[in-house]
Amino acid sequence: MTRLLRICIVLAIYFSAQARQLVTPLDLQRGPLNKPYTDISRNDSWLINIWAGGYERSAKQAYNHNGCEVPLSTLFFNKANFNPQEAFANSTVAASTFTLNPLLATSILGPRVRYEEKGAVVGLDVQHCFHECWRLGVRASIPAKKIRIKRLPSHGNGMSDLGGETIDEFLGERIETVNGAAIKSFAYRLDFLTKLPYTCKPCPTASLPIVNYADTDFPPNNPISISKQDITNQSGTPVSALESTSGSLPRGPWAIPEATAQALPILNADGSNLPDQGRGRFASSVVYTPLGNDSAHQAMLFIVPSVVGTTTTQEARVIQAQVEEVLVCIAPEAEDIFANCGISFSSQSLSGAGDLDTEFYTGHFFSPCFYVEGYAGVRWPTAKRSNKPQFVFRPSLGNNGHYELKAGAQAIWKPCRWAALRGDITGHGVLRASECVAASFVGAQIKNIGTPVRANVHWSYYLLHVDMLFTPPNCHGFGGVIGYENYHKTCDHLNFCTSKAIDCLGVTQPLDAHLIRKNTNATSHKVRGEAFIELWRWLQVFGGASKVFSGRNVPKETEWYVGINAYF
Repeated sequence: MTRLLRICIVLAIYFSAQARQLVTPLDLQRGPLNKPYTDISRNDSWLINIWAGGYERSAKQAYNHNGCEVPLSTLFFNKANFNPQEAFANSTVAASTFTLNPLLATSILGPRVRYEEKGAVVGLDVQHCFHECWRLGVRASIPAKKIRIKRLPSHGNGMSDLGGETIDEFLGERIETVNGAAIKSFAYRLDFLTKLPYTCKPCPTASLPIVNYADTDFPPNNPISISKQDITNQSGTPVSALESTSGSLPRGPWAIPEATAQALPILNADGSNLPDQGRGRFASSVVYTPLGNDSAHQAMLFIVPSVVGTTTTQEARVIQAQVEEVLVCIAPEAEDIFANCGISFSSQSLSGAGDLDTEFYTGHFFSPCFYVEGYAGVRWPTAKRSNKPQFVFRPSLGNNGHYELKAGAQAIWKPCRWAALRGDITGHGVLRASECVAASFVGAQIKNIGTPVRANVHWSYYLLHVDMLFTPPNCHGFGGVIGYENYHKTCDHLNFCTSKAIDCLGVTQPLDAHLIRKNTNATSHKVRGEAFIELWRWLQVFGGASKVFSGRNVPKETEWYVGINAYF
């Protein structure tokens, strides 16, 4: 099964591609904001316009499906923080794996990322004016870009790379001096011990817990035992409990002489009677079943050894040896379950040319002050594909092999020499294509973490702009534009090519496309502005910026750009 899993993953990775865009369309995709006004103000029969601009944009926050500001990683996974099991069918892993690694149940992962993009866009516009009031032309543009999705410090409930808990947060070992002798001491958090199996070897005792809160093998009191060792005063107090209300490894010494341990106060039935950094002993007369059912109090108690002479007690040494034996079989971090099947959460970058955008247009002046234009076009998949879906944060330079069609209209009204108003609306349809996506299983809650599977996908979106241009009455070569953009993308229309897939544990599970489609509809509200100046009649310099200030399922982007615009 393991070999089959690896073969399936390698083949899927080789023939795969991610498609859907994370960010909103570029401000420079169709040229500088003032270009529509500048174009129609020229009366040349034939006009060739070449423009180029450099830009940068970034985001580390996003707006979720409720319009609330959240970490950008929420758009990747549906949640900012999550448990590793939520990426598996029914949001749980196989019982044997769960039993073997308690971190899978307790770790909360919180990866954080920042989106960074920089590049340049070059455009060409060739137009012909005829019959004094008609325009006909073609526009084309293509970007060259470098996109980086950079990992930031994680915000989970632990210290692992993705913010999850690690074994070192639950179990500690060190050399201490007790009774003048160097002692191999330990401090094991009780809730973690409670979840450990008795052994990781394929034998009947593998299903038994290492901690038994009422062990019938030690009559008549059936005391609490660890590694089949009675840890109560019935056996001379071989270990004791050390309280740490924060759940972190206790400060100060861990091991103490057994005589000191025997004089400690008795830990009550639910383990709640110790102060922070206080110690207690287990008594054979107390039934600790309530403690066994109370993981909150278990998480504040550390089991530490007692010392007899120049070494720890025999029971403590047995416990320590068995814990060390079991730990050999357990991954030190919960996210290792993903790393073992080739899934990486590392920072990713990709650079190259984007998709070529082309459009044909025709326009008509209904009056010297009012112009209307219609256009239609194709975006060609010229960008190289991002063919490594095992890298969760791998960016895309374009539509990844999808052709895109568009059609729209714009109108410009110029009531006076120093001001003009423009509006446009464009519909875009990204055509169906087959690609590889991360498997999402029935009952899972986290998307984009899984083995690759084939799927058919297409989507659509529209863009609406309202812009106002101002030029000083006595200086027509200088001006500014301020505007608003509304972007809305529909949910991905995605269907898996198969009904089942192999997960990261090598188990075949049913797929659910609803999860991977969830929260792929997006809406953004963006404010944008630009300033420009004509150096000569044929050459213009411009610069602008934009900011997404509201939306749903979109990054909170900031973008700026500068460029030149030449007419011939």
